[in-house]
Amino acid sequence: MNSPPHSLSGDIKEDFAHTESVSVASGGRVDRNKVWRKIDIRIVPVIAFMYLLTFLDRTNIGNARVAGLQEDLGLTNYQYTVALTVNYIPYICVEIPSNLLLRTIGPNILLPALLAAWGVVSALQGLVTSFRQLLVCRFFIGLLEGGAYPGFVLYLSLFYPRTKLTQRISAFFTATSLSGAFSGILARGIVHLDGTNGRAGWNWIFIIEGATTALFGVAAFWILPKDVMSAKFLTHEERVYVAEMMKEAERPEKAKLNWRSMLKAVCSPRSIFLYTATFFSGINLYSLAYFAPSIVQSLSYSAARTQLMVVPPYAVSFAVAMVASYVADRYNLRGLTCLFMSFLSLIGFLIFLVASNSHIRYGTLFLVIPGSYIGIPVCTTWNTVNNSEPYEQRAVVVGITSMASNLGGIIAVWLMGEWSTPPAYTPGTQVLIASSAASLICSACCLAFLVFANRRKAALHGQSSHRFLL
Repeated sequence: MNSPPHSLSGDIKEDFAHTESVSVASGGRVDRNKVWRKIDIRIVPVIAFMYLLTFLDRTNIGNARVAGLQEDLGLTNYQYTVALTVNYIPYICVEIPSNLLLRTIGPNILLPALLAAWGVVSALQGLVTSFRQLLVCRFFIGLLEGGAYPGFVLYLSLFYPRTKLTQRISAFFTATSLSGAFSGILARGIVHLDGTNGRAGWNWIFIIEGATTALFGVAAFWILPKDVMSAKFLTHEERVYVAEMMKEAERPEKAKLNWRSMLKAVCSPRSIFLYTATFFSGINLYSLAYFAPSIVQSLSYSAARTQLMVVPPYAVSFAVAMVASYVADRYNLRGLTCLFMSFLSLIGFLIFLVASNSHIRYGTLFLVIPGSYIGIPVCTTWNTVNNSEPYEQRAVVVGITSMASNLGGIIAVWLMGEWSTPPAYTPGTQVLIASSAASLICSACCLAFLVFANRRKAALHGQSSHRFLL
């Protein structure tokens, strides 16, 4: 017996259903759970690995610093912080333009091209001999990487309806946690090349990791399909099914671009609350992304042991992220997930501030790293699924959300670099406590606003009206 036509609520319930066959417009039948598994296996791991390489190339300068970069180049703390800041200026400027160009050029062309190009520039950091040369490399890495994260989010939104996005976006964003873990492991091994061909260990960190990125970027040209209808790993019936699901999840009144309605959505209270929450989460995330190795080293660990000690908190963060994103999607709890992660960060930073024992301070990383690294993808998805169409609106919202997190990153590099000194990092930790609290408050305000908006819609238009996802 054929299944009844899907509705958005039906799509939510689909996750709970047993595997079953459904009919499609082309007349064939598909196993719907098998379809999503196929996409999960063929698309999400590739995007996750690409983003892992992205984050690795952007933040491995922290490992290089521990391995001697700052001393060898004769950088002051101020100059090191400037080098980190330069990365963000072009990064922020290109996020929205890159998103709008993604469909025109094709994500299967633009994303691999960007990956290969910044991999080359990242490898060139291993050849720098001066502060100015380092600044040039950091600038072009930011210019080329700026379209990566929002582009990956948009790319996944071409394959999944909005009720399935959180888990997939979080799955690839957890690559940031893996990059933190791998960065320490790789750096620990690579620094043994110190002296090879007359180059220091930190030179080889950049050269090897950048070259790996460039090579995978070239390979990705043959791996990524442009969209669902060009995905050769799906049968014709499966492609039709996914296209039907994507079309059904859209609101008819939003099918065409209306600049006035887009501006209203982009500037709506729900979006502004999430931009702000993402900004504060960005301060936390990038403070840890760039300075976790320095923080661990300040607890009296050797340079070699530091590279390994940063691995466990990131490994835990990966596991927590997978569970949290599953719960957020399955039970429609994106708002509560954001609240919980902000609360986790808040508690961790409070303990770090008042504790004097180095083991306890190290233990707080198991709270603050998961709390900081999971909030951004959930907030991004939460904003994306409630501004899902048309494409241009989704592109702008994702771009602004990513810009907000990277604006937080600019503050982070100064906060933990020039404005705070190890081992206490007192001013920085105090700001991170405040930013965790602010992120929690903004997430709570957004959740309350959406609950109120849904009740108002139900009262005016009935339960069948399009509702915001919580």
